[in-house]
Amino acid sequence: NKYSFPNHLQTAKWGVHDEYTFDTLFDHLALNDQQQQYTFTAFFTLSSHEPYDLPDGRQLRVLDKTELFLQSLRYTDSCLNVFIERAKQESW
Repeated sequence: NKYSFPNHLQTAKWGVHDEYTFDTLFDHLALNDQQQQYTFTAFFTLSSHEPYDLPDGRQLRVLDKTELFLQSLRYTDSCLNVFIERAKQESW
C-alpha cells in the first residue's frame, strides 16, 4: 500500500510510480530469499491505469488519450525490464 513508501516517493496521483514499486518488490524478494522465506507475491502497477500518470520527464507530447495510454505502457514495460535484468543476476 502507498503508506509503505516514504512521502517523497508518493508523487503519483494514486500513490507511487512504478519504478519505485518495482524497486521495493525487488528488495522484498531479495530479503525473503536471504531469510529463506518463500511466499507467493502479487504485484500491481499503477502507471498504466487512468489517469496514466508518469514521472516528470517521462511523458512526451500527448495528442490524445490513446497515446497517453501507450506511453504509460512503455513506461511500465521499461520498469519491468529493469526489474527482470536485475533479477537475472540473483540466485532466485
